[in-house]
Amino acid sequence: MRSSTAEHGAEDRRARREFLAVDRGSLVRLVVTVLLGLAALVGPRLTPTSAQFTDSVEVPATVGTAVDFAPAPLDAPAPTATP
Repeated sequence: MRSSTAEHGAEDRRARREFLAVDRGSLVRLVVTVLLGLAALVGPRLTPTSAQFTDSVEVPATVGTAVDFAPAPLDAPAPTATP
């Protein structure tokens, strides 16, 4: 079989072009990957933000319980809410 160098050169250029071909999807995946990598590297080094409460107010409160913990009788009226 005969072959010419021109045919091989065209084949090599086509193979090289396909290997280095850049399409939109490849660029998007590359950018997303790089951004995720940067976020993973830089994220832990950033100082976290949080709220700092500087005022303190003391409020008196009383908590009480019933004298006995017996259940209410079944014939007792239901408690009503007072406004």
